Amino acid sequence: MAKIIARGGIVEIGGNAVAEIMSLSIDETMEPIRSDALGDTAQENISGDTSWTGQLEVFWDKADSTGQEAMTIGASVTVSFLPEGAGTGNYEMTGTALVTSRGIANAKQALVTQSFSVVGNGALTSGTDT
Repeated sequence: MAKIIARGGIVEIGGNAVAEIMSLSIDETMEPIRSDALGDTAQENISGDTSWTGQLEVFWDKADSTGQEAMTIGASVTVSFLPEGAGTGNYEMTGTALVTSRGIANAKQALVTQSFSVVGNGALTSGTDT
């Protein structure tokens, strides 16, 4: 079984790499549609609509104008998640999303961090980096 070490993850907004990434996650879901009828003794389902969300945590960099600062609340962005990092043949997930949350955290003796959440607007496509 291949194991990937989390050293090279990249998130791009409009083709521009977001600076100072600490973590990233993508969640895809499908809403099942019940298809069982009266008298059935077990629930049956068929595939319904799909959706996806993404989360990103970074070390705050207010100079990252095309990455972190481009992710304002309500902004529609083209986002690409590259969990293996950039490189030909590496896994990539891309879609259009709305920025739904943005937060900044500060703690004693810690670096200031920023977090973002996005919700997909349409399908998330998967493929490989070229």
